Amino acid sequence: MRARIPRAVWGGTPIAPPPCVRLASAACIATIGALALRASAAAAQTPLDMPEQPPETPPIAATPPAPAEMRWYGWQTLVADAGAVGLFGLAAFAGGDRDSTAAVAVGLIGLSTYLAGGPIIHAAHGHSGKAGISVALRVGLPVLAWAIGFGVGSNSCHYAYDHEGCPTDYAAVATLFGVFAGVALDAALLGHEQAIAPPRNTPLVFFTPLRSGGGLSLAARF
Repeated sequence: MRARIPRAVWGGTPIAPPPCVRLASAACIATIGALALRASAAAAQTPLDMPEQPPETPPIAATPPAPAEMRWYGWQTLVADAGAVGLFGLAAFAGGDRDSTAAVAVGLIGLSTYLAGGPIIHAAHGHSGKAGISVALRVGLPVLAWAIGFGVGSNSCHYAYDHEGCPTDYAAVATLFGVFAGVALDAALLGHEQAIAPPRNTPLVFFTPLRSGGGLSLAARF
């Protein structure tokens, strides 16, 4: 394409522009045309698709603190007391065979197990106050039962033919009931504590929106 450059008029006679002017005008036109072609080519190009950014995953709701629940550990004191009863029976068997030394040793071990087994278990669970109450039950109830049994035996055997051992027999039976009462009350009333329940694994289902649709997500704590 050739540019038309107007000619100057001098005294009614047109004067042709010098060659440098004509060359400069042609260069400007060529530059403008090249820029226009480049712009049109750039506009015609399709931009590359940017990778789709995944949507942010909604945060999982915090699990509420687990509520405290009551837990019974009285079976542990019952196991210890069952061992003490077994030792008492073994001591009685050894005494029947006239082995008094072994009978006394086994009887003392059984008595120590009865007096200290339950309190030690309470203290191991962090209940020092219950340990003291356990000692009071295991000592106080048998002593009180012995006193009541001895008094009842003394009044009941007053007119008996042979009443020398009658109050002692009543006291022994009452003491046995006092021991079992202390064991039962210790396990039933004192053998409870608050414990944190294990967290429950509750799965969460939520929808994740995407450009092409969406999806379901499952979240759980393991």
